[in-house]
Amino acid sequence: MLTEWGLPSDRVAAWEMAVSELTTNVFRHSYKNLSPGVLGLSLNWDDTGLTISVIDEGHPFDPNLVPPPPDPDPADPRTWPEGGMGLMMVRSAGDDLRYASTGKRNVLSLFTALPRVSPA
Repeated sequence: MLTEWGLPSDRVAAWEMAVSELTTNVFRHSYKNLSPGVLGLSLNWDDTGLTISVIDEGHPFDPNLVPPPPDPDPADPRTWPEGGMGLMMVRSAGDDLRYASTGKRNVLSLFTALPRVSPA
């Protein structure tokens, strides 16, 4: 869909990685100890920018409460993280990572300021 909209291919690859990371996290964590549930994806491109939202009804998870991983020491492989880099990668794909939880619905949205220009 993003390519069909004519968005830049280098950005599309970053957004695809972000969606993959976010949906994988829903599968792995959101429904832990719960019955399988909803996983939704919403794309909105308007005059303010592109918003990609992942929607679920599992456990709430606000990524803004997760501290960034510590900086590794390039000279010491023991300090290199084996995991926990997903949110950092997702954040790097856009300008703002937003979270909202209403009742049982969680919406995690990646916003990128790339306004849609209407044809003249």
